[in-house]
Amino acid sequence: MSEEINVSDAQIMTLKLILISLIAGPTLFLCVILFLMTQSHGNPVAKYTNPDYSFVHVMTLTAMTLTVFSNAIAPLFQKLTVKMKFRSGPFLAIQSGLLTRYAMAEGAALFGLVNILLGIKSGITPAYIWVNLIPLLILYLTAFFTFPTRMKVEEQIKKYSEKYN
Repeated sequence: MSEEINVSDAQIMTLKLILISLIAGPTLFLCVILFLMTQSHGNPVAKYTNPDYSFVHVMTLTAMTLTVFSNAIAPLFQKLTVKMKFRSGPFLAIQSGLLTRYAMAEGAALFGLVNILLGIKSGITPAYIWVNLIPLLILYLTAFFTFPTRMKVEEQIKKYSEKYN
């Protein structure tokens, strides 16, 4: 079955803009955190004389667990989404699958950034607080390796057409 695959420039551009928007949110949030960190001059909102790191430990562990979980199941959800929507339109299915994958990575990245912000604003900043940037780095790597181009989208449509038609 050799069928012509038509993906317009407008479709690819729209998909790219949506995915860039999903990446831009956490990136801008990181800029806000860094700005707040430079403006605080070591004067957090609430200065703890005897800081309790257990909250920071739990939140960091939660962020890492969420990152591992979301990145482990994101490809499965992407495939499931494509399978469920493929008959309604191949491009729509590919778009929905990518959005699902990026949204899951974005959620983990935002959670990690909130942990950093809470640590900075409360004055509880152990050295490992920056480990919470790992989910954001994974979002960037996901974007780097899966960012849609016409060729990648057409290859995926061809692959899934053979599978689901």
